[in-house]
Amino acid sequence: MIIYTCITNGYDEIPDHYYDSDVQYVCFTDGTVEKKGPWEFRDILVDNKCPRRLSAHPKINPHLYFPIGSKTTWIDGCYRMTEKFVERSKQNLDNYNFTIMRHPDKFSYMDEVLEGFMAST
Repeated sequence: MIIYTCITNGYDEIPDHYYDSDVQYVCFTDGTVEKKGPWEFRDILVDNKCPRRLSAHPKINPHLYFPIGSKTTWIDGCYRMTEKFVERSKQNLDNYNFTIMRHPDKFSYMDEVLEGFMAST
């Protein structure tokens, strides 16, 4: 399993996490994050002046960054990863072909679209 995140514009720092030796950790970045932990740091494949759009690219396009069929889980850069999160992710990916975790603030798709629109004005 691969757990991945993206940090741009120095917006977040990688917090101290629980790490599982059976998991690959990938952080996409524009070079503004302090490298620490077992994370593999990778460049983002697109160039965009907006850090929000830049950081969204790996999140919504994992198929461009990982081999087809990879079991991947996204975690926002600001969240602290716990053992429960890792184990639940493994369990979900072992039992289902496709999963979507509910946002803790219960945003709907339309909320996300509106937030993106408001940020672009």
